[in-house]
Amino acid sequence: DYTYVEDKAVVVLIYIFVVFKVMFSKTRNTLPFALAAVSVGLLLILWILHCRDNSSLFRTSLDVIVAEKDTSSSELSSIVSDTLENSYHFIVFLIPTTPDKVDHRQLLRSTWMNISAWSQEEFHGVDPKFLNFKIMFVVGQVKGKQYSPEFLAETTQHDDIFIADHLFEELSVLKYKVLWGMLRSLLLFNFSFLVKVDMDTLVLLPDLIKGLSERLTDQMVYSGTCYGILPLSVTDKFKPDLTVNYRNHRYCFGGGYFLSRDLIQHVSELDSSLYVTVVDPEDWFIGWLVYHVRRKLGINTNEVQLEKNSDNTYMKNEASSRYRFDGTWFLHFLRTPKKLTDAFNCRRNMIVEACPHKVYWHDDNGTCTCFNQK
Repeated sequence: DYTYVEDKAVVVLIYIFVVFKVMFSKTRNTLPFALAAVSVGLLLILWILHCRDNSSLFRTSLDVIVAEKDTSSSELSSIVSDTLENSYHFIVFLIPTTPDKVDHRQLLRSTWMNISAWSQEEFHGVDPKFLNFKIMFVVGQVKGKQYSPEFLAETTQHDDIFIADHLFEELSVLKYKVLWGMLRSLLLFNFSFLVKVDMDTLVLLPDLIKGLSERLTDQMVYSGTCYGILPLSVTDKFKPDLTVNYRNHRYCFGGGYFLSRDLIQHVSELDSSLYVTVVDPEDWFIGWLVYHVRRKLGINTNEVQLEKNSDNTYMKNEASSRYRFDGTWFLHFLRTPKKLTDAFNCRRNMIVEACPHKVYWHDDNGTCTCFNQK
């Protein structure tokens, strides 16, 4: 319950009353002050309604996730069983998005998601089973609005749109969209890895597939750029029981990270009370759940969650929009179609332009330079 909202409102109203009472006693012209008091009162009412609305979205989101987590009807189990037996996807790509991003989703389908758009030399020697992947664009509902005709047409033309009913599009709900997608992937698909990326991320598909195919038998995998850490503790001053301790809790940045299927299964078996957090970023939230899986299983967090290179430095598989492609699987913060297209063309043409060591530099202005030395 968010009763502290009403408590704060009462305090604010008393304060306003005292202030205006003092003002009224010092002047005869009370009309301006009366109008100001009414305006402040209306704003306060709108604020209370907004807080109540957000808390309603929060409770609805939790209800949706718990329902998804606890789904166990025999009918659905039968459907899931048949689906898992008849299909295998090496990778499931999970991409949270919104209904209005129709054109941007089509851009992704035509660039990095399209194997034919890459040079076939990139996949030379790769087992065809590793080239089989599934896309999950996870979409919520827009409160008070209907889906556009363009979006509805997209859902009939493509089988990669997954609508999370009753999860309304709100920044604080993003973490539950990602979790919903993870839980739904367990129900629908047989896969080895789930890769979560953002809409403004370019996935270097050949490098990602080759890298993950070399670790097909690895278990309990959670990796990406995973050296982020927040302060030791954060307390909600209105709900101190939601204090969160962050010791040893690191997470992988949201532009691109991946988990093995067995780890997601363990996440789905966590107690639902862990879904209530005071921090909204979805990448932190997933790291929080993985951390509790490791606590539950008695696994040392730093040994499993943070992967290291041979020189004992942490792996970094995500980069910003100005970087060397060498050793990177995800290019993040390409916020415009032109930036994403330029970066894709730069990386795709590396083989054609004889850049054997893939030491390529892409700049935000569209320039693309190859350095033919290690």
